[in-house]
Amino acid sequence: MGGAPRCGADGAGHAFFDRRPDGSFDDDDVAARVAPLVDAIDHGQRMIGRTEHTVVLGFSNGAVMAAALIEQHPELFTGGVLLRPKPPFRSTPAPSGLTLPVLVVDGRNDRRRTPEDGARTAERLRQGGADVEHVVLDIGHGITEDDERAVLDWLGRTSGRVRNAFPDEGPDAYDR
Repeated sequence: MGGAPRCGADGAGHAFFDRRPDGSFDDDDVAARVAPLVDAIDHGQRMIGRTEHTVVLGFSNGAVMAAALIEQHPELFTGGVLLRPKPPFRSTPAPSGLTLPVLVVDGRNDRRRTPEDGARTAERLRQGGADVEHVVLDIGHGITEDDERAVLDWLGRTSGRVRNAFPDEGPDAYDR
């Protein structure tokens, strides 16, 4: 069967990295998972003939990996969208030299995340120099139309910095 392996401390949830019994991540394991993703992104960009204007987007554990990619390889992206993230690293210092805009979206009623998870992720990236907008929506863990509106609004407002993330669609692509 496809999909992410079950790698939680309790066997629940989907992640491509290990969790400790307290739910935190193994920093070394998360870091080790970044290199194959960088290779896949590089390959994909070469396949489509585009190596710029890439926005990384991740949801839940995917947002953890997207945050890790932003921290370790910010040169690959012009922006980032993190839906329901947790900080990817606990024992390493905050990154430095980040300049890209990042949107962090939390759900106020999210039972899978603590209220601090998104705020800590946003602050860690902000300390590294990223231009972070942190939004808390009145939703749970799942992706909703409110998320879509928040992301499209953010893309519209940051399109000068995330210029032509979708160049074939033109500047009005964000209007719905």
